[in-house]
Amino acid sequence: MTEFRASRWRRIELFLRDWAPLAVLIVAYESLRDLVPLVGAPHHDLGWVDRALFGGQIPTIWLQTNFYDPGALHWQDFFATWVYFAHYRAPLIVGLLWWFKSRSEYHRFAAALLTLCAVAFITYTVMPTIPPWLGDPRPIHEITQETVRALNVPGQLFSMYTHRDYNLYAAFPSLHAAFPVVLTYYGWLRWRFLGAWLLVYACLVWMSIVYLGEHYIIDILGGLTFAILTIVLVESVARLWVGRRARITDSSVAARAVVPRQ
Repeated sequence: MTEFRASRWRRIELFLRDWAPLAVLIVAYESLRDLVPLVGAPHHDLGWVDRALFGGQIPTIWLQTNFYDPGALHWQDFFATWVYFAHYRAPLIVGLLWWFKSRSEYHRFAAALLTLCAVAFITYTVMPTIPPWLGDPRPIHEITQETVRALNVPGQLFSMYTHRDYNLYAAFPSLHAAFPVVLTYYGWLRWRFLGAWLLVYACLVWMSIVYLGEHYIIDILGGLTFAILTIVLVESVARLWVGRRARITDSSVAARAVVPRQ
């Protein structure tokens, strides 16, 4: 019984130690909104890049013109908003799966998320960018906000969002676009079927954030680029670390083998 309790407390200790960095990440993200104004960097609107890529048209405006009805709430509005707010839930759920299956794989997954966010935070601070609904408020609706109001969701559930108590100038790179790339990669490594479903989820996220007016296409491309580079970096460092530990272990075994018996 004592051994069981010790094992259980050890498990709890490992869980808290492994998940503490992600908790710090959330706190850091909340604190970032106060840091950006102190730096005083000018805000940028990257809508011109989307216009250049799509022949003068902004995909968000096209999607909202064809699929959004400001006078009524439709299924696509609710679904896209639900996908948008799954931003933090999805990594936590997938992270739990990895933690229970393989802590070493979870460590790489968590390291990728932390590194990705750190680089993105730096970008937001030195080059803050605005979302489409803020850059073009007349033709572009902030569907997320309008959907939350139409659903009459209790204000406590979305108080941070409805009161603008978050960083408005963190559009590029889009972490909403980047997180699913990390989820898909590590999901595919362990379970192919999970990786395939996460790829579908990633595509839904990308379409949703453009439709909702939360991100330009260039923000998504930036998020994909940051995510891929982060995965390459983390996996390269992990391979170097494993190789180094293997060499140290081999050296120790070889040293013990040459010690003469007394």
